[in-house]
Amino acid sequence: MVAKGAAPRIAIVGAENEDAVVAAKQANEEGRYPIAKFLLVGDFYEVSKLAWEYDIKVDGDNYRIVDTDSPVERAIALYAAGEADLLMKGGVKTEEVMRGALRYLKESGKLEKGRVYSHVGIFQVPTYPKLLTVTDAAVNPAPDREMKRKILENALRVLRYLNITKPKVAIISAVETRNPHVESSMLAGDLAEEYRGRDDCVVEGPLSLDVAIDPRSASEKGYKGEIRGNADMLLMPDIESGNVVYKTLTVSSGAYLAGVVVGGGIPIILTSRGDSSRSKLASISLACIVAMKQGSFGGGTP
Repeated sequence: MVAKGAAPRIAIVGAENEDAVVAAKQANEEGRYPIAKFLLVGDFYEVSKLAWEYDIKVDGDNYRIVDTDSPVERAIALYAAGEADLLMKGGVKTEEVMRGALRYLKESGKLEKGRVYSHVGIFQVPTYPKLLTVTDAAVNPAPDREMKRKILENALRVLRYLNITKPKVAIISAVETRNPHVESSMLAGDLAEEYRGRDDCVVEGPLSLDVAIDPRSASEKGYKGEIRGNADMLLMPDIESGNVVYKTLTVSSGAYLAGVVVGGGIPIILTSRGDSSRSKLASISLACIVAMKQGSFGGGTP
């Protein structure tokens, strides 16, 4: 895709992050085509040290260091000026990046009514036979039914960009049947009912995690739905459970992931500060696909 068009320019917010810089080098230099070009936004001295250590040639085109002690504000300004097409979280906190992006969209009148930002994590798990999507593990703390629907639609759009057709979506709870004492099970059941009969996806819930991703557990529990341990996507009840699954997969299960925040206007590459450079490279690739598919290069020149 970049060979047919142009490589997006990504502002790394807080580029004093070693794995983020390594991922940038891989994205720009190790493939057949450069996936992206990078603005390294942060402390000039610290970023320069990393660039020297990893033999990154700061040529003003493929890489440019933007010296600042306020990386979020500076990165947003670069995006607003058309000098950056996407943002990537480096060594700053998630809430700082999200707050800055939302403030810019609101103040510029570009925050579309009814749209929500949500995080889509696509995991490659060694013990799972296909990619597994988890949403939302990073942005929305306690989504209600309407917000869950928007989070689900954001994730379905990303999977369409990846040519994953008719994904199986498990709405996760602690149980497989509606229980008035388990609020997430009631929300899951209502949302699954809303999606019944859709021809572009299979949505079932409530489902426990084991029924969603373990065929043996689904069989032992006698689950009768289509999702019997073969889910493509886990729609999580809240940010706590989503984050626990995210960290468990990456820390304890040897999973790699691609993580991106979508739905609000600016695609944001968002991984944990502790995630590997391989996961950050995959996240760069995913965000570039999203940006190119939806034509959302930040209003500026690549």
